[in-house]
Amino acid sequence: MSGSTLLDADRNTVNRTYRCDDDMRVELMNLDEHIQSWNNVSIKVLDVRHSRMTNGEELRGYLLPASSFLFSVRGRARILLNETEYLSEGFHVLHGGKGLSIDIFLTGDEFEYYIVFYRAVLPMPCRQEIVSMIERNRPFHIEYGFAPQHSISLLHKVREMEQGWRQQASLGHFHTKASFYQFVYQLLCQLEGQGIQTQKPEIVSQAVRYIHEYYSNPITLESLAEGLNYSSSHLSIQFKNKIGVGPIGYLIQVRIAAAADLLLSTEAALHEIAASIGYADVNYFNRLFKKEKGISPGKYRSAAKSDRAIKDRPIISKRLSIVSQRNRRYIDNDNRYLQLREGDLVMHKKVKSSTIAILLMCFTLFMGACSSGVSNTNTNGNIATDRPAQTQSNGAAGNKTNNETDTSPVTGTQAKTKIIKNVLGDVEIPVEPKHIVTIGLEDMLLSLDAPLVQAGGIEGGYLYDRLMEKKIPVTSSADTPNYEAILAAEPDLIIVINGIVDQAGYEQLAKIAPTIAYDRDDWKTSIVEIGKALNREDKANEIIQTYDNKLKAAREKIEQTVGSNNTVALVRTIDKEVDLFFPTFPYSGILYNDLGLTASSSVADFQKKADEDWGITLSLEKLPEIESDYLFVTAGYSGSSESDFQKELDNVKAVEKLQLWKSIPAVKQNHVYKVSARHWMLNGPISDSLKIDDVLKALTGEK
Repeated sequence: MSGSTLLDADRNTVNRTYRCDDDMRVELMNLDEHIQSWNNVSIKVLDVRHSRMTNGEELRGYLLPASSFLFSVRGRARILLNETEYLSEGFHVLHGGKGLSIDIFLTGDEFEYYIVFYRAVLPMPCRQEIVSMIERNRPFHIEYGFAPQHSISLLHKVREMEQGWRQQASLGHFHTKASFYQFVYQLLCQLEGQGIQTQKPEIVSQAVRYIHEYYSNPITLESLAEGLNYSSSHLSIQFKNKIGVGPIGYLIQVRIAAAADLLLSTEAALHEIAASIGYADVNYFNRLFKKEKGISPGKYRSAAKSDRAIKDRPIISKRLSIVSQRNRRYIDNDNRYLQLREGDLVMHKKVKSSTIAILLMCFTLFMGACSSGVSNTNTNGNIATDRPAQTQSNGAAGNKTNNETDTSPVTGTQAKTKIIKNVLGDVEIPVEPKHIVTIGLEDMLLSLDAPLVQAGGIEGGYLYDRLMEKKIPVTSSADTPNYEAILAAEPDLIIVINGIVDQAGYEQLAKIAPTIAYDRDDWKTSIVEIGKALNREDKANEIIQTYDNKLKAAREKIEQTVGSNNTVALVRTIDKEVDLFFPTFPYSGILYNDLGLTASSSVADFQKKADEDWGITLSLEKLPEIESDYLFVTAGYSGSSESDFQKELDNVKAVEKLQLWKSIPAVKQNHVYKVSARHWMLNGPISDSLKIDDVLKALTGEK
């Protein structure tokens, strides 16, 4: 469909037509109501960009973070706005709403355009008929494109907007807002003389596309619906009617398909695969995989090795028929695009040459707030900042090295920096970082009393109250970056758990602030390394000594109370199965290895039969075979929401009523103790200290 197609219709008439392909509804704009909508809302301009693309460049798969006008001024390009094709030559206007996908492919030697991001807010109180009209028409989300008849006047206004925005001052931004209203006024005047075909994007195809693009990021039904500007209930109903499952069920299918492909095509560890598809808890991933495939990940991989002629190998690039086949995401491919959460203020161009260049374009909405020393005047979207640059050696992530610091003097007003050797290579960081963002290492950073300005977590988590007491903002996920939130926090250093993102993700974080990574399993080693980086090495050693002293005292108390010959086991009950954890599982080592207790012989017997080293999933019929003097029981996962956690506790109560459960030796002796997965399924000085408290209280009655 050409973007400049004109339809003859009376401006006061609402005509709706339907086309069969992709179930996309097309409707003529009711211009009177459209103008009324603009008259009644308050507008905030979020960003104005001016960009030029040259031969060989293309923009692919960028999701609009807000309602947007794209105004092309020179060159020729083929533009896909949510799968609808517009052929732009010279002056052209396109409008799209938040969450729509945009692709630009040059059909000439160059293409120059402006893009204006804005947000429309309806002030309250407001007459109900106005509210209903806007809800009915969704005027700031509709999609249309056309070649304006009077383009020069629009060009003047968009140039004024861009010039005012570059001033980075309140008066300049006010000028931008004034020019924006004039731009819209002139645009509406031209629309009045041209019947423009508009279309409401089909919600399910948008959601499916988003899930395929960003399945490795944290996605909830609420965040998906909010990103598409629909209610979660409406999205869920429409999705299930068309696909047959709900959005989250479909997300799980996509993630498990990606995991299955990685199991067949790589030797990556299970926890690495789980993290790469959005699951921080490898056990939760294991359960979902078994539920979807009917077999555990380890057995799935083993079966593939014994029979490479698997006919039904799942490939993540397989899509539903309602989404066009566009290769935007690659697995194990150096040319893979950066994948961001919906609403991230970044656009990426792909340069088709032997070297792939990914250009970061960050919103000046955030960069203008960072400091007066930040400039965003480069028309190609590159960032200039006074923060120390991150440099990396060729050291691959995952190869542990010790921190080495080298203080380097700098001139002017910049702070001194030093070079840190970590798993990401050599990274230049501030000598005294003042604004730190952490993802996944909150336990250690809190223990070190580091100057955190943002952390990961979830309400109800074992660190949540501590973070709230210190007034540290918490993002919705402790283990996956929210780039937009991190950018807004204005960090001078980012410290993340090793393996949280791929190389492209680390590069993305490094563009915001210097980024270093550490492992969490062996927290004693990592906290010393972090302490060196933050000039808190003495504090780190003090934390370890305090913990060791507590562990020693607890071990002596347990031996005095229950002796040293008693055996233990750690299980997790879920639905109609039970997870039995092994001593090789990092989170259960404190129970089996550190407190002077011994894993029961039944644990060793099951470990010989298992495919994974974390533990084994048993049917309820196997419960009587778990022979131990003391049984510790947990439910759920470290990241379980409060509602999920309560459901999991209900599952435990249901299992406890079974005769099979009552036949377990520890149950008969009343030696069963419930512990919280929220700290038992993680490691760190705080979580491990809480585990000591749990075991000490259970076995001795003291804390």
